[in-house]
Order: sequence, then C-alpha cells, then structure tokens
Amino acid sequence: MPLHPIAEDDMEVDIYSDTAATVKPGYDGRSPRAGESVSSSDRSSSPAPTLQSMTGSMYDGLFDEKHGRKVNSTCATYSMAADEPEVMRMDEEHTLYKFLFKQLFGDELFVGPPDIVDEILAFSPAEQKRIMDLGTGTAAWAIDMANRYPEAEVVGIDLAPLQPDADALPVNCRLEMDDLNLSLEHYYDSTHLIHIRLLASGIRDYPGFIDQCTGCLKPGGILYFCETDFRPYAAPDPKSIYQTLRSRRSMDRTAGGGQAGGGGDGGQAGDTKKKTKKEYISPLVLMLQAIVSALHQKMAHIDAAANLRGWIRDHKLLDELTYNELYLPLMQLFPKDAPDGAFSNEIARLVGKDFDLFVDSFLPCLLDFKSQTEVNRMKAAALEEIKRPKKQVFVRVVVMSARKKDVMT
Repeated sequence: MPLHPIAEDDMEVDIYSDTAATVKPGYDGRSPRAGESVSSSDRSSSPAPTLQSMTGSMYDGLFDEKHGRKVNSTCATYSMAADEPEVMRMDEEHTLYKFLFKQLFGDELFVGPPDIVDEILAFSPAEQKRIMDLGTGTAAWAIDMANRYPEAEVVGIDLAPLQPDADALPVNCRLEMDDLNLSLEHYYDSTHLIHIRLLASGIRDYPGFIDQCTGCLKPGGILYFCETDFRPYAAPDPKSIYQTLRSRRSMDRTAGGGQAGGGGDGGQAGDTKKKTKKEYISPLVLMLQAIVSALHQKMAHIDAAANLRGWIRDHKLLDELTYNELYLPLMQLFPKDAPDGAFSNEIARLVGKDFDLFVDSFLPCLLDFKSQTEVNRMKAAALEEIKRPKKQVFVRVVVMSARKKDVMT
C-alpha cells in the first residue's frame, strides 16, 4: 500500500467541476449552546451545563426524506444520507480503516505511537480523562476507544448520532448532539484526545474548526485527523490528479494549439487533419468529480485534506505534528506475484465495495444538481469499470496528528 511523504505544496486550493476528465500532471490545486445528550441519566455529565434526553419522536424530527433517503434536517452543508443503509456503510468503513491502520501503522484506532495516547489517557485521581469523537456517526470508533480505555470518558458528538440506543454503549461512553459548524466553546479546555475522521464534506470553515478543536483540548492533548480530498488520482503521487477536460483544453489553448492550415495564405501545402486516438475517460473519475462538484456547491470545505498540514503547522498552539498520505486503489490491477500485490488488490476490493454504498449515500446531494437518470447512468458505468478496470484510480487519504502546547510560545 503506497504511502507518500509530506507534500511540499501547502497552497490552499479550490476545486472546480466539469463533466469529463483525463490524466494530466499538476496539482490544482450559536452562540455557544449545550450539547443535547442521547445518553441515559446515570452517565457522566457534559462539560456543558444542560443536557436534554431524546425521545423517539424528537429523534425522528431531526430528519427529512429526500430523494428516497433519510437526511439530517439541521445542517444544509452535510448532504449524506442518515438512515439504516448508511449505518451499515459507516460500520463497514470503520472496519476498513481499522484493517488499514493495523496493517500499516500497527494500531487499528489511530496513527502514531500508542504509548503517547496511553500516557495522555493514563488514569489520574486529579482529573477525569476525556476523549471526544467529532462526527461520531454510528459511534463505532467511540465505542472501541471506550472499551480500550475504560477509565476514560468518551463523548461522541454529531448532528444526530446514528446509534441512539444508549443501552448499547459502554458505561463510560455517551453521545451528544451538536452542529460542529457552530461554536464549540462549551467544550473548551475539557478534553485530552479529539478524533476527527472524514468530516470535510460537512464543515464550512475547516481552519476555524481546527481552532475550535484546539480550544477544546487541555494542554498536552492530541488531535487526530483522517480526511480525504475526494479527488481521483492516477498514481500514488499528489501531482497525478485527474484534471477536468475544461482545464485540459484551456491548457492546450494557452500552449498555442490552433487549427491545422490556419493563416492568411490559406495554410501550408499538404496540411491534413491529424488523426488522434480517442482518449479513454474513466466513468469512475467522472462520478468522483460529480460528487466533488455537488459538495463544492453545498459549501463544504472539501479541500481540507490538501491544506490540513499547512493549517496545523501554522497554528500557534499546536506542535509535534505527524503526517501520512495513503493512496487507496479502487481497481484490482496489481500483479498478484508483486510485493504487496495481493494486499493492494484486497484493499482495492474493499474500497470498491465501499464506493458503491458511498455513491448511494451521496444521492440526496447529487440529485440536487443532476437528474435521476443521469446519476443512475454514471453510477452504473463507474461500477462496471470497477468490475472490468482499464486504468488505476486512487483516492488520497491524509492522516495526521498534533498536540496542544503545554505553554503558549
């Protein structure tokens, strides 16, 4: 499985959309409120002064029906489904990341030396150690951490956690409702470890979100990030991004391309139209670019993965940065007898399987901008390409951590 060193390009990038793509080198790059808990009354209290128990009707009121899927009604930015099929997808995705992290980094729940986390979360009679899982979803990661660190308090926070059964949670784990695009000041200076995974599609201001998370940490606490930039890559290299055809054609015109035989004298003798081989345009790349375009129009800060290292590095209260890039393949094209070939093909199989469910989860968002017929056609073509691949497509995942300084310097 390819890893990539720290990227040199920390420029903030913007994503534009189009309808087709080709390989081209180059990187283009409420005020504070109390959390509303869904936990039972015997669980430990929130840093916020007010808790609200959720009844079934109150929980159901948090969702709307949209294009045949249940979606969260409290935040316009977050556009993925929030129903039983999404619960199953998120649990499978959690299993995938546990497998990846265990194989690549030695620990299935986070990247980095586990002794640092053990040290941060070591029992102390002087204070309760706390873990926050932001965008907890089904609370799978929060539950795993609560079982590993039974003396720590684990708080999973989401717009509407998809694991509403408090009795299924470990006694040291609870779920709270909050919009992470709003202020988190009611959690300030309360937490020792914060986990953030795949939230960029629902965050409007990611640098501000980082600042809010830092405020929630106690000195010496640690932030863990895992984000994808949703961009398709041709190779495990940030410069191998698939460009849109609009960008490619613009670059061709800039390079001086023109029609054959042009000129006031009627052109050179013997001018003929050159036959060009029709470029293969990946349906999978088109599908990813459609998702990127839709999220961009929803004002999600989906460029977070591309800029995360720079934002963290420049934050005056964070240091001890660790950074890794993973390029996850979607096509099973690795030679089986090559080093790690079987492993890479298995990752491609798992990521491809998740992609099918991932597209379905984004249908409520995609159908705001495209017809059902068009989306169905694009999805069918993308899944067919995964079954019968012609060229490799990777997605990039950025995994990093940083600690809050003990003293302000």
